[in-house]
Amino acid sequence: MAVKSNYLKNFERAAKFTLEISHITAAGEFLHDHMRMADLATALGKNADAAYYRSRVEALKAEYHNAFYDPIR
Repeated sequence: MAVKSNYLKNFERAAKFTLEISHITAAGEFLHDHMRMADLATALGKNADAAYYRSRVEALKAEYHNAFYDPIR
């Protein structure tokens, strides 16, 4: 039985999907990309962009946990 998730709502895409390994991996990569973008923006001295990406990282971490962590498993 697949678990439904609305994790993509924070990706600014309105879609629901079934929970599969590919979704977990893609969402983790999306989160990782935002972390690297924050690092790059900092290195380039673009502090406003760095702050934006860091705030997105925190929101995405919470969404990732809510969407994919199942304490029963």
